[in-house]
Amino acid sequence: MTDGVGIAVTGASGRMGRMLVRAVGETAGARLSGATERPGHPWIGRDLGEALGGAPIGVIVEDDPLEVFARSQAVLDFRCAANDWAGALTALDHNSRNGLLDKDDYRRQRAVLLTAQAMELVETERDRARDLANEAVKLAPTLVPAVSPLPSVSWQTV
Repeated sequence: MTDGVGIAVTGASGRMGRMLVRAVGETAGARLSGATERPGHPWIGRDLGEALGGAPIGVIVEDDPLEVFARSQAVLDFRCAANDWAGALTALDHNSRNGLLDKDDYRRQRAVLLTAQAMELVETERDRARDLANEAVKLAPTLVPAVSPLPSVSWQTV
């Protein structure tokens, strides 16, 4: 089936991924265009339907999200729960490039992800954390957590 908006689901084997796969399948005007899992996962290379315990559906689980994103119009992604900030930012950028987000929503969502990443790095990579927080502030200056997520870091906005 090639009708409908092509939607990719990342982390397809997880609880939320399975829910999203099911939701896409039940949604009129939508089709599952791809599914990803982390490299080395036992589902890689398998038909998603079979991996889920059912009949084949013609969607092979892959470990290269960029390849899957390239043939999709939308990406449903729960990478934030796994602190995969690079993956979440890649999915956000893809959705923005495909016109699924307006500029203000994109900037705010990117700022939220950068702030979360900065907060995770503050103890181990202070300079990187500061740079990420500064970028977040530039993207969404009214987003309170972006303005002050790292109280123990001396601020120097560039």
